[in-house]
Amino acid sequence: MLRGAGCETKGFLHVRNAIQRRVVGALAAVALVAAVLVPVVTLAPTFFGRSTHRAGAAIVDGRDVGFSFSGDTIGWSTADIKHDLADAASMGATWVRVPFNWATLEMHGKGQYNWQPADNIVYIANALHLKVDAVVSYAPAWARPPGSGDTTPPTNVNDYADFMGAAVRHFAPLGVHTWEIWNEPNLFAMWGPKPDVGKYTALLRAAYPKIKAADFWTTVLTGGTSPAADSPDGTHVLPLTFLKGIYANGGKGSFDAVAHHPSTFPYPSSTVADWSAFQQSKDLYYEMAAHGDGDKKIWATEIGFPTGTDPRAVSETTQGDRFSESLSIWKNWSFAGPIFMYSVRDAGTNISDHYQNFGVEKIDGTHKAGWNRIQQALRGPEDVHAVGNAAGANVTWTAPGYDYGTPITNYKVYAFPTGINVTVPGNWRAANLALPTGNAYVFVVQPIHNGYPGVFSPPTQVPVSPNSVTVTAGTGAAWEGNSGTRTLLVPVNLNAPSAQTVSVHYSTGVLGPNWTAAVPQDYYATSGTLTFSPGETQKNVAVTIVGDTVRERPSDQFLVALTNAQNANIGGYGGAGQGIIVDDD
Repeated sequence: MLRGAGCETKGFLHVRNAIQRRVVGALAAVALVAAVLVPVVTLAPTFFGRSTHRAGAAIVDGRDVGFSFSGDTIGWSTADIKHDLADAASMGATWVRVPFNWATLEMHGKGQYNWQPADNIVYIANALHLKVDAVVSYAPAWARPPGSGDTTPPTNVNDYADFMGAAVRHFAPLGVHTWEIWNEPNLFAMWGPKPDVGKYTALLRAAYPKIKAADFWTTVLTGGTSPAADSPDGTHVLPLTFLKGIYANGGKGSFDAVAHHPSTFPYPSSTVADWSAFQQSKDLYYEMAAHGDGDKKIWATEIGFPTGTDPRAVSETTQGDRFSESLSIWKNWSFAGPIFMYSVRDAGTNISDHYQNFGVEKIDGTHKAGWNRIQQALRGPEDVHAVGNAAGANVTWTAPGYDYGTPITNYKVYAFPTGINVTVPGNWRAANLALPTGNAYVFVVQPIHNGYPGVFSPPTQVPVSPNSVTVTAGTGAAWEGNSGTRTLLVPVNLNAPSAQTVSVHYSTGVLGPNWTAAVPQDYYATSGTLTFSPGETQKNVAVTIVGDTVRERPSDQFLVALTNAQNANIGGYGGAGQGIIVDDD
């Protein structure tokens, strides 16, 4: 969908969208520059050698997420580029996919390069620690048949290959090490007059060695295939058919990963159907594995869910949910490479035209209703679950997709509606909270980075009720002695700490022939209430016993009965503990 706003867009939409964006951008330029917090960008090459971009989620948590931009991006104003890339970074993206249009960068003839429009984007991306996937489409007029449009492939594939070699030599020192060979070459709208997998494979095979010669460590992607079916007239080709054609035409060994556009709008990515481009990703991988490329990844270089009133659109809230679900499913597939959402800002203001409404913001920069949910999916901890236990709950989670630049120092786990919380180290993925019983709780987890709070996780979906603690009386014993009195302690315990104050009444007594101690000859009867403050788990009932020289067999015993517990259940044998006066005569 790089051509303006969509894969079926014609040239007029490209121009119209560019004009609309410029007009709105001019009206809001002052506000945008003031509002967007972007690190200072020096528009001069300052990055040399291998990229020093932080690894982000790809290494830390197995997730690498970016935003894909429209075909006219290198023609935007610096203010527009800063705004959109800064918003991508603030949401938690670690990548941007940007068209480095061949028709713009080598417009005036073979070898006459103008790198400045793309340089500008790379410098801004570097300042924001965003890695760049550079997609190269659109042939300049001098390289294609006379009278053809810029989506027509070059007459000589070596012209494209030479450009790719020059581009990689220029941009590798600036940190660009990922290149995508054309965009949606399985559609007539992007490869005119209609797709030709044989010629596309020739283009790929010509470009690959030139790219590797310029930067051996770069990653070369096949052109991202658009959702499509095999049409009788050949104007659209199913992605799987196209990939099979690449292999059939000798393309194996001329790419490092396969790019695909798994959009399913307006339906969710979880929809299982033959037509689902998202689910077709698995078919692409099976084909790769069958050709010995099972160790290579599939990059979802564009996935979108437009908003508006078009029948193919979704609500703004649903857009956030759809993206969040897509990211969650994608990250769990073994073959999944980075995934790119399309796009940051709308291309226009006509809400009935779905091509203009793929952004997670409106064209004026206003966030859509789904913005927070997408940011939550990237920067908030995920997979939060809770299980009730005695007087509390155990909460588990996985780390955010975004690493906040350096390791997260702490997590804070909240229980609502009370707001009770606990802070644990940043390498933990579980925490136990002591909670009052009688409530049902939901939990959220928040990363803390060097004292600064991050984005909350989604709340747990199922409320959890803590189990009540249990109070139990045990057995205490003491030597009788020959005279005077002593203190015998009968332990009373909670099975777990409680966040509430727990109280229980106790009393001594005898019950049946086995309880042989007598009052007041052997002990003094006592009763009262034990109170456990929050967190306390052990108390004692103190009983005064009387010494004598009478020989008693067996040792005297008495009962300690627990009744009327508050905020706890009474356990044991009907709440009965015992004291044993050990005969020493």
